[in-house]
Amino acid sequence: MSISLIVLFHRPRALRNLLVSLRNTAAPAAAEIIVIFNAGNSDEAEKIRAEFHDSPLIFYSSVTSNKSELRNIGLEKAAGKILHFLDDDVTVPENFLQALEETWENHPEAAAIGGPNLSPDGSSSFGRLAGRLLASRFVAGRMADRYRIVEEKTADDRSLMLCNLGFRKSILQTERLSFSPYLDYNEENFLLKQLRKRDFLCLYTPKLPVFHERRKTAAKFLFQVFRSGRGRARSIKLDITNFGLIYILPSLWLIYLLSLLRIRTGFYFLPLGLYAGISLFHGLLYHGKGESSLPEAFLFPAGALAAHFAYGTGFLIGLLMPLPDISDRN
Repeated sequence: MSISLIVLFHRPRALRNLLVSLRNTAAPAAAEIIVIFNAGNSDEAEKIRAEFHDSPLIFYSSVTSNKSELRNIGLEKAAGKILHFLDDDVTVPENFLQALEETWENHPEAAAIGGPNLSPDGSSSFGRLAGRLLASRFVAGRMADRYRIVEEKTADDRSLMLCNLGFRKSILQTERLSFSPYLDYNEENFLLKQLRKRDFLCLYTPKLPVFHERRKTAAKFLFQVFRSGRGRARSIKLDITNFGLIYILPSLWLIYLLSLLRIRTGFYFLPLGLYAGISLFHGLLYHGKGESSLPEAFLFPAGALAAHFAYGTGFLIGLLMPLPDISDRN
């Protein structure tokens, strides 16, 4: 089975780490590794091409910085039957390509297959906290399964993520599906929804983990969460069937928090007290499992509150602002 790996590149050091991990994987080798980048990264791309001349690298550049449009270049150019997307800041375990091939062979009816992205060993204290926030059902709902090991299951965009997600090329071609240029973040949400609406199997499997670096600062992490909320809202505007109550809850929580500036009666603070207690319980639960220090456990409630605030803000802005204008794009 021919497999094309497709990577969007804008972080040279991270891409080198990914390519080293791919070089160290057991057979079978990928048929090709397609690296797509904005033309502004041409010099670094040439350096990496020379450095990894023994890898089956194919580079494509584009003047666009829109992620969906860049990914669609990969869909068009890739020769493999399976098109597996990886972010440039992940690394893969040694058996990744073998497990990838076996999983697709065992599920010939599948249209999309992906696995979790886990925090790597040696993560910083903040990186570990960010990983636990993302993997917490309290913080992320069912989307937490993107960041932890659970049983293999039929899945949708709540469990699958484009940093580690593959598609069967023949199905995308037959159904004339691609990434929507209106989405520049969480662009897999809309595509996976279209596949599920057509009754194609989308599969989550714990056999395909990757290790994904977390954002290094609180500001970068919260901006990531903000963009996730905004991307979710945009996908809903493209297709209202993408709506779910779980996605609007952080925005409702945001409105409640802002209302505390005006309403100061005692009982009105009860939801906030319950929230603080539940989030602290989750933080201490991680500590009890030996997965965090006690100070990190006490930081968990603040991290959860900030993440919900950022997601809710992004979601509201995504709903209120018009979709990007793509009329002048080629």
